[in-house]
Amino acid sequence: MGPTRNLDNHRPFPVIPPVIRTIKTFLSTTHGKHLAVIFVCALMCRLLLFFMMVADVDTEIINNASPDVTAYVESADAIASELDFSTDPVYIFGPGYPSFLALMKILFGTCSHLIVLVQILLSCVGSVLLAKLAFKLTGDLRISFIAGMLNALSVTSISLANTLLSETVFFVLVLAGFLWFIKGLERDRVCYSLLAGLCLAVAALTRSMGQLLFVILILMSILLYPVPGMRWTRLLIRRLKHLLPAIIIMVAIMGSWVIRTSHVYGVSLLSGAAPEAVAKIGLLARSDLENVEFWDLVAEVRAEVKAAELENGKGELVWIKYADETWELARDHPFTIAKVYLRKVVGSVNTDWPLIYYGDLTGWMDLAAQVNSTLRGMGLNIRASVLAIIGLVMLFRRKRYSIVIVLVGLYAYFALAAGFSVGQGMRYFYPGQIAWTIMAAFPLLWLFDWVKRLIHRHRDFRLDATDGSL
Repeated sequence: MGPTRNLDNHRPFPVIPPVIRTIKTFLSTTHGKHLAVIFVCALMCRLLLFFMMVADVDTEIINNASPDVTAYVESADAIASELDFSTDPVYIFGPGYPSFLALMKILFGTCSHLIVLVQILLSCVGSVLLAKLAFKLTGDLRISFIAGMLNALSVTSISLANTLLSETVFFVLVLAGFLWFIKGLERDRVCYSLLAGLCLAVAALTRSMGQLLFVILILMSILLYPVPGMRWTRLLIRRLKHLLPAIIIMVAIMGSWVIRTSHVYGVSLLSGAAPEAVAKIGLLARSDLENVEFWDLVAEVRAEVKAAELENGKGELVWIKYADETWELARDHPFTIAKVYLRKVVGSVNTDWPLIYYGDLTGWMDLAAQVNSTLRGMGLNIRASVLAIIGLVMLFRRKRYSIVIVLVGLYAYFALAAGFSVGQGMRYFYPGQIAWTIMAAFPLLWLFDWVKRLIHRHRDFRLDATDGSL
């Protein structure tokens, strides 16, 4: 009889594949469990709205949920079929999101429901990435969990995930860029900084409000992971090897698109939405100064744009002209411009109106309008801002000045960008959740601990009373 074969040393395949083993190990940690819960909660909330609409909403309605959605879908069709990047929506919004939709159409065909499902998964990933960023900034697992859950349960985030608009993709790209950059600082690896620059450049091509996000990278370079005894100026110089590659990648990619836009349209812009946004601030100021209805002024300008298109095909120059007039108004009437602009900032930051709807879902529209009106009437529309301010005060009192500056920088960046939106609800300020959810998590955690202590004291009191009666 031959020697006995040791089966344990001759297994053809490992019992647990390395990838599954890695996932299992990660999910066994507290942080891994938190992230899994966040992802599942985000997925359940987004699928709930998806299944609410899927029975009544067909592909045609999804593709035409709003004028912006229609524009995105039409430009994606042109890219998918003919690699045509010269459509008006690509000029106005940038090539990022139309290219994403075009790729989805190539992979999944014309079924918009499948594309929405992919976007839902991306949105869930965004909630997880937000939690990871919160942990990187604060080092607190519970703060990380609360911040991620605030995004997972956000009505705005849920609505945007189910609609063919660019905010979800932009949100994920920005978070990925920040996390790659922080990882580069942690491990002192330039390759991560290059990935960060790539993510943020694509984010800027998706929504042009991202073109100055290198300012946040500068703040992170100075304030995160300080070296004891080293001044911030010297630390910044030392970290230029991370900062410069990220900025160079951003400038190279965005600059290439600006050169292309200049060649095709004769204007050096990242997207045509920028002059229109600035022009509308000027029209709001004129509405105040001349006591004229704002939307009447917008209608006049749009008629002028249409006439210019028919005459010479250069309708975009009309918006640029009115944008230039806005700067002139700012010189002659600075307080009026400041007033209307700050009014838009405050309005965009403190609203519950998601602006997302599908034609036949009138019940959803009516409910959203009613909730928004009720919260505003009770003054509760500012609750997120109040919680964020309290969180900043708590961080300041704990002398966590670096985190305060980074979070305030993020919040201010997206709040100021949202000031250029008109009638967009929470859409424009949605990326601001990256900052305010982390800030708001601090008072919410304190409130949770306070209630927990109160319950424990009440239980201990009852136990003491019971023991005394015996």
